[in-house]
Amino acid sequence: VDKILKNAPSVPPLSSAEADKTDEKEEKEIRQPVIDKIEVVESEEPLVEPIYPAEESVVESVQPKVEPVELEPEEK
Repeated sequence: VDKILKNAPSVPPLSSAEADKTDEKEEKEIRQPVIDKIEVVESEEPLVEPIYPAEESVVESVQPKVEPVELEPEEK
């Protein structure tokens, strides 16, 4: 086991100070409001056309067609 560890590339452990710095950076990036990243595009024409209510009601009342179903008693 000792030989394997000696042959492994040495990775210096991160000092706690360096780790703290990266954490602070990440926290600031995450806490930034998303609104800053969104560009507001102003145009004279509205992107969505206004919807006017239809003069005639499109939906007609539909009577559900339900036929009575006779249940046969189960034979055991």
